[in-house]
Amino acid sequence: MKEEQLIVAKALCLKILEAAKIRGIDFWQRFLEIVCYTVGCEAGSFYTVDEKRKLLTISRAVGPFAGELQDLSFYRQGCAGWCNEKREAMFSNDVEHDTRFCQKVDKVTGFKTLNIICAPVIHKDTILGVLELMNKCGGEFTDDDKEFLSYMCTFAAETAAQYNKDTKSIVSSC
Repeated sequence: MKEEQLIVAKALCLKILEAAKIRGIDFWQRFLEIVCYTVGCEAGSFYTVDEKRKLLTISRAVGPFAGELQDLSFYRQGCAGWCNEKREAMFSNDVEHDTRFCQKVDKVTGFKTLNIICAPVIHKDTILGVLELMNKCGGEFTDDDKEFLSYMCTFAAETAAQYNKDTKSIVSSC
């Protein structure tokens, strides 16, 4: 990833946080929207993690079926589950033949996932969530996309935690 891209990524996270604090918008929803747009994807989800019950819950979503996905929970499965377990980003440009992919959401909504990328959102060894993007418009995911998404997730977690001192709702709202 180019240094200019890293600078832009940091600036994006800080602007999202600033808007969340000043205007009261949902930090994680806006973060998901901007990352989905920046990477160029049709849809995306932000999963919260319940380590005790081993559940992933879609708490934020963008795309054609976003409203149907809110609060949908899964036991750690699919690409987001894999990402949560391994604590590393991944992508697949052929989900139909990828054993990590779970078709449950596609079956429920009628959405057709062609390719997918996801990354864990981790701060100080605590996983706050998993960000998942689907169907890159006009192409396939690349290692650069994975690096960008990983960086954005890491920086978002750090940014939110840094400002948690005076705005508890940002981190606790995940």
